[in-house]
Amino acid sequence: MSFHHKSIYVSLVNSIIVMSAYYWWVSGRYADGVFDGPNAGVEVGKSLLILIAAGILVQIIGMILFNILQAIVTNNANPSFLIDERDRTIELKALKVAYNLMALVFLLTIIALTMGWSIFAVFHILVGGGAVIAIVEALTQLFLYRRGY
Repeated sequence: MSFHHKSIYVSLVNSIIVMSAYYWWVSGRYADGVFDGPNAGVEVGKSLLILIAAGILVQIIGMILFNILQAIVTNNANPSFLIDERDRTIELKALKVAYNLMALVFLLTIIALTMGWSIFAVFHILVGGGAVIAIVEALTQLFLYRRGY
């Protein structure tokens, strides 16, 4: 199993952890009425900036811990980061799936806007869709690795 293949698992777990924590936090704030009123857009923006910062931080920490754990388990402090043609092909096929899903999510947000949904709902369709896309992309890559492409 290549390093790239193993790092997909780390990214998948990180995505699930970050999005679960984010939606748990936002649902509590939504219940408190933070996203109602004239400052709804500001609060949504702040929440999304926190999501982005947390996602980057968790991804960095997760990859560092993964590298340390792999070095301990394999007794090799310098893993091979080479990406061969097979890895590139798998990544491109998964990106194709992700881009098609992104087009669908974008269409759903346009429909939500035309129906008069709130800014909170529209942005969280995008965020939820992005989370689903990241998870589907990782699962597609893992499926293709298992399939042998």
